[in-house]
Amino acid sequence: MARGIRVVTGTVNHVSHRRNRFLSRQFRALSSLNVYLDLRTEIRNSLFFALIAVLGIGCVTFLLYRSSFQFHGVVFDQATHAPIYDARIYFVDTGLDDDRSRERVPKWIGRSDGDGQIKTKFDYGYCIREGLFFPEPGDSFDIVVSKDGYRSERFSFRLRDLPRDEDFVNQVALGEVFLEPE
Repeated sequence: MARGIRVVTGTVNHVSHRRNRFLSRQFRALSSLNVYLDLRTEIRNSLFFALIAVLGIGCVTFLLYRSSFQFHGVVFDQATHAPIYDARIYFVDTGLDDDRSRERVPKWIGRSDGDGQIKTKFDYGYCIREGLFFPEPGDSFDIVVSKDGYRSERFSFRLRDLPRDEDFVNQVALGEVFLEPE
């Protein structure tokens, strides 16, 4: 009887051993599959986050520009039609630079001479953010002509409308500017 039990036990052990080897192979196969699936999931998640990073950060481009301007015109007193000496010319960014166009701070760029002539060259560097979540940049600026004792005159321009010379300098013709006494 002991021998029969041993045989039964041996048979169970033998069958159990074969089953364990089979299950071990199956487990290893499933384990490899799980590792493969985990790796695929991690790669997919990494690619997803990389795509979000590229779309969120990579689509914002900072473009630096430099434009040269040549301003010319003549400033007169409206009442007497006499030329005005030392009328100050200011450049006001209203749509070129993303940050400075919001502030709209006048920048002194020159003045008229003794004959009221304005002949001023000005270089302006500005930054534009372009991207999926940013509006299309503007290209406007204002020129203010002022003199103590007179009302200031403001002129608005768009960069794309200005003619350029052979050196790509934007030509800004102010023409005849008449300042009204206060």
